[in-house]
Amino acid sequence: MFKALLPLIALPLCTTAFGATFDVDTTNDTADDDPNDGFCLDSSGDCSLRAAVEQANASAGADTIQLSNEHYTVLSSMSITDDLTVVGILKNTTIVDAAGNDRVFDIPGTTATSVRLEKMTIQGGSANYGGGIRVRGSANLDLVRVRLYDNYVIASGAGVHFHADTLYIYRSDIEENVAEGSGGGIFVSGTLQMGQTTVANNVALSGGGGMYVFAYDASSWIRRSTLSGNTAVNNGGGIVATGTYLVPWEIRNTTISGNYAFGEGGGISSSNTDLTLLNTTTDGNWALSGVGMDLNINSGATVYVGDSFIGHSGRPSSTCDGTLNSLGHNIIVDGPSCTIVGGVNDLLLAPNQYAHLEDLAENGGWTSTHALTQGSAVDGADPTRCLGSDQRGEPRPAGACDIGAFEMQ
Repeated sequence: MFKALLPLIALPLCTTAFGATFDVDTTNDTADDDPNDGFCLDSSGDCSLRAAVEQANASAGADTIQLSNEHYTVLSSMSITDDLTVVGILKNTTIVDAAGNDRVFDIPGTTATSVRLEKMTIQGGSANYGGGIRVRGSANLDLVRVRLYDNYVIASGAGVHFHADTLYIYRSDIEENVAEGSGGGIFVSGTLQMGQTTVANNVALSGGGGMYVFAYDASSWIRRSTLSGNTAVNNGGGIVATGTYLVPWEIRNTTISGNYAFGEGGGISSSNTDLTLLNTTTDGNWALSGVGMDLNINSGATVYVGDSFIGHSGRPSSTCDGTLNSLGHNIIVDGPSCTIVGGVNDLLLAPNQYAHLEDLAENGGWTSTHALTQGSAVDGADPTRCLGSDQRGEPRPAGACDIGAFEMQ
């Protein structure tokens, strides 16, 4: 009798013209008692995260799940098959944890699906692909103020494995994930748009310690972000940038620092891609092979660099390997393995010369940066190409702006 009255006295569902809203009120990982009845209720009359996902999958329209400041442990992967937004309270206080049981979320994309995850930590996932999140097919995923932490995969994409349409990441942290294959933090085969995000301390036992990006089209970009402390046993400690269509995409107002590769390209390893770096700082990256400490440009890659630091203070070897197409106004630690084409107003430093950068630190904004000291970078960028703001969001004065991701105020 009591259970029959639950739909009348509990309020786990709010229906609108745009879909349903489910308020999760338990941390237990329990299934919905009847996924087709429109009410998020398990056998105890509670609304769990899993029950809410099951109801959202069965409910027409774009639904919303609201989480609290709680630690939700899930025993197996949760599959999202319809348009859905899942919202927590704060990135570090709402935690969805697979505790090594399985991946956390799976988005198969068998039909067109758009998913937004916001204000939560996704951690403890373990799978072949996509320990935190796996996305396939006709799907788009937005990650907004999300922390992907301590996920593991046997293959690729420990934090996220994305083989779908568009992955949008904003003000998020991707850290301490491990892939036995490629893409310690994320593996992307599709369109990537990432802003104000930190990718740090991830490991890949193959390529792309922080990220492995197979860009599909010219709408891909990384902006106002930091890749630091990532490790690849193969190439691309910070990022592997690749593709097959040679579509142009860009990294701008971004810092790539302190990454390590046992192979080539401590910071960036590029192949079969058309990549532009603008107002980007690469510093302190290391390749054990000695090839392309900060930037490795392989056969088939076209890389353009403007208003950027490509180098490391005081390192006794070349920072670049391959052919770099300079758009001018760069500071580059030069060496015999780096062929620079163009280069109007470039400053070429010999190994061991100082590049006037402070250590990586929190200097304001959402991500860490290398502050400038007085030197050639100040007001050294192309005055016709000054971006509106630097990586931190601080304004760049029109007609007199600085080289790299940091604008000295």
